[in-house]
Amino acid sequence: VPATARLARAMHRLHRRPFPARIAEPVRAMFDALAPHTAGPLGVVFRRIGLTGPLLAKVFPKFGPEMNALVRTTAVVTELAGAPSENVLATSARASVNVRLLTGDSVAGATDRIRRVIADPEVTVDVRHGSEPSPVSPASGRVWDRLARTVTATLGETVIPTPYLQLGASDSRWFTAISDHVYRFTPFHLTRAERDALHSHNERIRVASWLAGIDFYRELVRAS
Repeated sequence: VPATARLARAMHRLHRRPFPARIAEPVRAMFDALAPHTAGPLGVVFRRIGLTGPLLAKVFPKFGPEMNALVRTTAVVTELAGAPSENVLATSARASVNVRLLTGDSVAGATDRIRRVIADPEVTVDVRHGSEPSPVSPASGRVWDRLARTVTATLGETVIPTPYLQLGASDSRWFTAISDHVYRFTPFHLTRAERDALHSHNERIRVASWLAGIDFYRELVRAS
């Protein structure tokens, strides 16, 4: 089998067999916090997350990549490399797979699963860079309460502070070595267009949102 065809088959297998979906503890805590503020059938679903969790885990991926990443470890192929020239056959081929670990999963476990899914001894799977999921910061206690009070005081009483699962890696993961209370929170209200522009062309934020975010940080420093 040509190297490029073997690599294509491996990538297709990864796509066909995603990591299993489940409700991680931070996501469960988010639903618990939202349940008292949610009416109708959705409120019932949130209040009974112990029973409805497996169903939500199956439904969430249908609502796009962000919701999918809330309930499973994701593996996305990024860089590809093969022949050095357009008229040369590839003797080897390489793909980079960007893996974002769900809380509770591990680098070793994800690597083993990728090898099992690819199921080809001629395809080598190596970890180039890896770090385990960050510890989960507590969603109760003095520090959390201070953060929550600052949110409602500056962003409005209708804003409900809830636990959440940060979907991307940030520099905050290095702070977990010196503190158990590391909260990934951005006090800027972004429209869908502004969110889609993150790390993209014409990345921007409205002046009013920017100033409101500055007010939040000012009040948080004062409260500390």
